[in-house]
Amino acid sequence: MVYSEADDGVIEEWVRGHVQTTWHSLDTCKMAPRGEGGVVDERLNVHGVERLKVVDLSIPPVNVAANTMNTAVAIAEKAVDVVVEDLGLGAA
Repeated sequence: MVYSEADDGVIEEWVRGHVQTTWHSLDTCKMAPRGEGGVVDERLNVHGVERLKVVDLSIPPVNVAANTMNTAVAIAEKAVDVVVEDLGLGAA
């Protein structure tokens, strides 16, 4: 069977209305170099913006094959270390 453009349109409309993700949304502000589509660097700084960090599940560059709570906690723990260091509040 050969599908027409109209058939393709009906199929696309059905897919858009019925298909949903089962994955958590991740990587909308992925950590990567700016030239590779990254939004934040390894110190959680937003590329091109001063004094703005992103600390949430949007920074993993790909979906994680684990419970996302564990990933969120790991990001938060790393963020604490980075912010304490950036503010010069670490132990001497």
